[in-house]
Amino acid sequence: MATLSKNGSEIARFNQLKASYSIRSNGKVLRNDGFGWKVCHLKDGWTAETFRARLEETEAKLSTPYRVYRAAVQSEFPLPVRWQYLTLRDLLGDDLDGIYSDLQDRHIYTDLDTLRELRELQLAAVESKRKVAA
Repeated sequence: MATLSKNGSEIARFNQLKASYSIRSNGKVLRNDGFGWKVCHLKDGWTAETFRARLEETEAKLSTPYRVYRAAVQSEFPLPVRWQYLTLRDLLGDDLDGIYSDLQDRHIYTDLDTLRELRELQLAAVESKRKVAA
């Protein structure tokens, strides 16, 4: 497991839905997908700056509804437990009661209204992506 403080200072951070990336001053990229920071191994020929530029490009292309959805999920579920919500969302879809009770069983506390709001935001993000693709 990598330590942020032992890898120089942070130049940039990208908080995505499933992971967080930290571009470091020592040329390394660290990734945290909920289980602690780890050194991210880049493709051959890529540098930390190339990776940063690619992430900035990707971020710039995101639709506003997706950004709103991502921010809502990030504020409701911290990174160490977010993967559990996302997995349940993918498996159970519209079954908000099932997602709610499974999260409660895992001691991840939220309410049905919040899950309903997240579902509506997710559907809006998917719809905006569909409109762009068409």
